Amino acid sequence: TDVTTRLSTTRDALADVLIYEQDLDRYTLRGLGGRSIVIREAGDKPNTCSIVRATVGYFTHAEQAAQFPQAENPGIIERSAKTGADCTGELKR
Repeated sequence: TDVTTRLSTTRDALADVLIYEQDLDRYTLRGLGGRSIVIREAGDKPNTCSIVRATVGYFTHAEQAAQFPQAENPGIIERSAKTGADCTGELKR
């Protein structure tokens, strides 16, 4: 099942699992069965953004940036710059 969430005013995410750990004020996003999570962050210019695909990511409001621990992301962490519909439309894996 896809879980879509807004992490902050400039960040949206898509994952299979979303867990909020209150004691750490941390969100854990996880993909299952080989599926990646997707985090999209708005760019400085209109209709621009960056997209990250990984297996596991953590987000805290204090840090204001997602963390992708290498130990939990044994494959490649894919980062790309996008424009247009990729930055405004529905998140896709």
